[in-house]
Amino acid sequence: MGDAPERIPASLQPGRGAGDCSFTRLSNRGNLQQEGNDSPLPLYSTTELIVMLAGKKIIFLLGNMELGGAERQAMLLARHLQEREHARIEVWGIGEPGRVAQMCDDSGIPWENIPLNFGAGVVRDFIEVVRFSRRLREAAPDVLLPYTWFPNVLCGLVWRFSGPGICVWNQRDSGVFLDPTRVVHRLAVKLTPFFVSNSTHAATFLMDRFRVDRQRLAVIPNGVRLELPRNDRISWRDRLGAGEGDFVGCMVANFSQLKDHGTAVRAWRRVVGQLAACNRRALLVLAGRDDGTAHSISLLIRELGLGGDVRILDAVDDVPGLLAACDMGVHCSEHEGCPNAVLEEMAVGLPVVASDNSGVRMVLGEGGEVFLAPYRDSEGLAQRILEFAMDGHYRAKVGKNNKQRILDCYSVEAMCSHATRFIENAFKG
Repeated sequence: MGDAPERIPASLQPGRGAGDCSFTRLSNRGNLQQEGNDSPLPLYSTTELIVMLAGKKIIFLLGNMELGGAERQAMLLARHLQEREHARIEVWGIGEPGRVAQMCDDSGIPWENIPLNFGAGVVRDFIEVVRFSRRLREAAPDVLLPYTWFPNVLCGLVWRFSGPGICVWNQRDSGVFLDPTRVVHRLAVKLTPFFVSNSTHAATFLMDRFRVDRQRLAVIPNGVRLELPRNDRISWRDRLGAGEGDFVGCMVANFSQLKDHGTAVRAWRRVVGQLAACNRRALLVLAGRDDGTAHSISLLIRELGLGGDVRILDAVDDVPGLLAACDMGVHCSEHEGCPNAVLEEMAVGLPVVASDNSGVRMVLGEGGEVFLAPYRDSEGLAQRILEFAMDGHYRAKVGKNNKQRILDCYSVEAMCSHATRFIENAFKG
């Protein structure tokens, strides 16, 4: 393979824009603009912040109390609002307690699980909506912050009748669950006063398909902050059964219909074969909670004869330690908002190969498309993985630039400051 810098896009090479947040640009009015679009999407500057959330009661409503990308972002903002803005925070989750509840306990944030039972018929669903509305009125929050599509729709429908001063819809995916032909979805959006999206393409979806006023919508990308690893690289490699000279890739994603583990596994079969010809071993680690597809992926691994080359782990508490033990990140899906897993892989200095979609393109930045393969193209994905597997210098260069991009564009501090300012501006009307 040729000299590494020649293969790295100019925008990602050191000293040539590696840290530029090329997915957006800021206008002179402090608003976020998509490249090539003169109409700004509001993103409020962090200057002259007026602290007006002290003492305000803010309730986060999550789709569940397990930990995924959206829940992680919600908890980062919840802790910021409690510790820095002195707001009174509560976290509510639909369903049984999980890792989010433990995070709340560790942070001294009150939490509550809301056992709602939808899908049993129109009458029963209406009763559940009324019951939730009454509970919300009892809690009397000043601000309601739902995350993910179902809490967004539910809160959009009831907030005006339940007492909160404002409700902010948090769009965390590209819009795959929202249907503009469904009356209940259109009504929920229409009744919601303010919106935050973690990506420009999801914001565009809301504006184009639901006619959301861009002046009521802010684009605030995710922030990422990795904790210190609990276990070092050697310990993790021992646990995985990987030698120091083995090439280890990792896909951190819950096993659900929204993620395409199958393409990653099929691509890995070619990677294993190619590296075996060079007397090297390749190991793929799939880490995530089973949301319904882990069994089928296990069967595929067995069918392809990759039992010793692909490891399935459950949800991992020590994600920073796991990633630090790997050589690259892999991420396969058809749609993404602002993919947390990709951000985390970049934050530890890993190169990332992924399916081509708007969310991953945004995160990788201008020129990052060279690391992407078409959705479900296992051969294309394998080829991009092999380029990194065969060239450690290339791997290190791209990983270094990815880490710098996270520092420049996806800090938790920026995310929390922008979100705080947006909520304050919403209060001011």
